[in-house]
Amino acid sequence: MKNKTTIKALQAKSDELLLEEVGGIAADEIVDSIATSIPGINIAWKLSKAYFGRGMRLREQRALEWVEFVRGNLGKFSQEMFEMEEFQDCFVLLLEAYMKERAEKKRKIHQQLLLGLVGKNKKDLERFELEKMIWITNQISFDALNVLDFVKNNLIEKIEEDVEKQLTVFKDREGVEGIRLEEITRDRIIVSDYISKWIHENYNTNSDKVKTKYDYTNTPGKALWHKIAYEEHLKERELKGPLPELSNLGILIKKNGTPTWGGSVGSGYSLSEFGYDYIAYLKKKN
Repeated sequence: MKNKTTIKALQAKSDELLLEEVGGIAADEIVDSIATSIPGINIAWKLSKAYFGRGMRLREQRALEWVEFVRGNLGKFSQEMFEMEEFQDCFVLLLEAYMKERAEKKRKIHQQLLLGLVGKNKKDLERFELEKMIWITNQISFDALNVLDFVKNNLIEKIEEDVEKQLTVFKDREGVEGIRLEEITRDRIIVSDYISKWIHENYNTNSDKVKTKYDYTNTPGKALWHKIAYEEHLKERELKGPLPELSNLGILIKKNGTPTWGGSVGSGYSLSEFGYDYIAYLKKKN
């Protein structure tokens, strides 16, 4: 009996320490202020606390970041959304992932995933591959994330332009036929070729940009040639080295260059359908 009393006393003391406010502001107070505007969030928050309340207290700063982010984007949510069970489940999953994630860059992806739920109905939320998105974010290396950031900031607009340009040759693009043609066209886009072309234009000794940058006309001197070649080599490693990892994660698809029913496809790496979806949740550089 004495041992049980002692254990209870220690647990009570532990709870008391965990419940101390950080900087005079408890996460609950901020959530309450959010709930004043959108009462439905109370349900999602209480579900989260029921799953990992003590752990939340140990990472209270991240809890504060999360609810501040929600409060800063209140206009994008609705009370009806917070009251949907499917959204509440997604909220709990994302908050748990956010609390566990050490890297700020990856926590930002979880925030964008939350915003990506806006406007989805119950069926869409059920089918949304949130667990996969969270798992990929947890597993992906920073080098591979850097490549995806590069694709989004430097290549994706050009890729979309090329997809649309290639689709213009088809007269019948209505309904499911339009969807089929777009998917076939996207499958033919070899993103690794776009990366190679960008590297050549910005780092190769024969590039006009490089010639202008280093002020030479035909061939640079030996020392400068070595310098430029090494810079190109480093950029190749940076942007193409992580491609196999991205393929293993299902973001890219390795193509062997063999002919297909829809037409020949070059060798290299193309973006998977999931890859297009995942890139959408990375923040674009302003």
